[in-house]
Amino acid sequence: MFLSLWPNEGVENGIRHTNTTTASSVSTEQITRSDDVQSDSHPVYVVDSSTRINELVLPAETFARKLTVANWISTLTDEQILENLDYSIQSTWNVSLHIRKEVQSSLIKMLSLNSPNKALTFALARNEPQRTALISIVFQQWSQNDIDEAIERAKEFPEKERTRLLHSILHARDDLSREQQQEVANELGNENYALTFYLQSLTKLTIENPKETWYEIVDLVEPGNSQQLAALKTVASAWVSEKGLDALDVMRATITDDSSRDSVSFHVFLEHVKTHPEATFDYANSLTDIPAVYLNSVVSRWAQQDYEAVLAKAETLAPSGVKNEMLSRAYRAWGEESPIEFLERLDEIPAGYQESARWGAIPSLVETDFPKAAELILQFDKEELQSMLAEALVQKWSRHDVEDALDWVSRLSEREPLRTDLRRTIAYSVLSADPRRAFQIAQELPETLIDGTSLSNEAQILHLIAGEDTKVAIELLSSVQESNQVQAYQVVANQLINLGDTHDVFTLGLQLSMEKKVAYFESVAIHWTRKDPQALLREFEKFPTATIKSKSALALITRNRLITAYSEDEINSLKEYLQPEDEATLNQTVLP
Repeated sequence: MFLSLWPNEGVENGIRHTNTTTASSVSTEQITRSDDVQSDSHPVYVVDSSTRINELVLPAETFARKLTVANWISTLTDEQILENLDYSIQSTWNVSLHIRKEVQSSLIKMLSLNSPNKALTFALARNEPQRTALISIVFQQWSQNDIDEAIERAKEFPEKERTRLLHSILHARDDLSREQQQEVANELGNENYALTFYLQSLTKLTIENPKETWYEIVDLVEPGNSQQLAALKTVASAWVSEKGLDALDVMRATITDDSSRDSVSFHVFLEHVKTHPEATFDYANSLTDIPAVYLNSVVSRWAQQDYEAVLAKAETLAPSGVKNEMLSRAYRAWGEESPIEFLERLDEIPAGYQESARWGAIPSLVETDFPKAAELILQFDKEELQSMLAEALVQKWSRHDVEDALDWVSRLSEREPLRTDLRRTIAYSVLSADPRRAFQIAQELPETLIDGTSLSNEAQILHLIAGEDTKVAIELLSSVQESNQVQAYQVVANQLINLGDTHDVFTLGLQLSMEKKVAYFESVAIHWTRKDPQALLREFEKFPTATIKSKSALALITRNRLITAYSEDEINSLKEYLQPEDEATLNQTVLP
């Protein structure tokens, strides 16, 4: 029998009882300041059961607020709790989302003690993530009062949710033995989770005897189970922290699965290198059966902590791949930590490490000295590397001082197309902070194809500006060159459609000449039908002229043959807008 496993003390018929008071009276005014229970730092407000949730006076200080809510809830009947839960989801209760969730959780916790089914009904009706959080509270309380009933109800949930409920039940019933935990897991159809929960519970607090705990769990951990393996790693770190890396020898010998052995070893390396870097390196370097990336990671962490120690250690080693890795990591860490000193002494570094080491120094230098970084970047021989570093420089520099960055770029008169690329980078870098300046910079760029697009520089930058601030984008349209107007207006209109602001779509189109209006509205119609085809049909009558309606309808009907957005009836309604010339064009179009 399942119930036969429950401890007898304090339990009747398999139920561990919790003494609770669900309703009491408070002889005070509806909301009063209580001098008897307040401290100087934590004033408490006493309320009675007639107080509704939207009438609560909630202190700003967290402890006082929670105490006030707890005092109030203790006066409520189950029916009153349900009423207030209903009030708590109304928008008229003007509190932050954090406080709303906090109070709901407290109400659900109390209701779950005596009416868990009612509490669960409320929780199930909520949206995520609050739904899962409240259901967890219900089952924690339910399992404390009647674990058998809670389990039976949990069985009705889908398998994925049952695992979460199993965790909630086991978490609430920390008095259960391991055998009892296993039987609960069996009842809910997840036999393996009991072991995972048990292992995690052993490693949540300080591990007093990691060696004993290790031998208790090492043979229980299932290969490939990341949660169980995490518990094993925690114990391993505790044992090595207490006894040193000799303990890792013992642990590695007791792990039969190769992948688990490597994973535990790597975890220990990354933890132990923080406090004992050289010892960790020596140990990892002595192993022949670990992936090379493990040793490289140890070297990298050590170099970040103390690159001078890594350089000194490397000098004691014979030439090898490990030594090369140590020197490379150490020089790079030196450059990152002290870029100016490092670059001034670059000639002292072996030639084979200079290039990669400069990679570490330049980004760090960019953070502190833009002109110096610019000077050093131009000394690189490889143009591809130079371009990458220069782009990284002007991105940061322009956000600090856009005019200084532009001045440096302007002096690269013999470095096209680098100069143009850097000006474009500056424009995009300052777009959020100063969209008008970004637009001016883009206007001055020569027109070139970027990533296969034929959009003009003005249209490209306006598309991005409109994505952040349509008002500024609309303002800048008046400055667009005439040859780029249709594109510029189109991209801004597309962003307006994305945002649902269709009124300005028509306003913008009416500012263009007739020829440009046709092209503009054709493009707008195609984009609109991608986003919301039914909304376009409702607004189609607002297209300004018969010619524009006809051209736009033709574009939509033709597109619908490739990508269906409209029914046959809807297409027929669009055909009514076609003028004879466009109708003839449609009839001559070959169906795909």
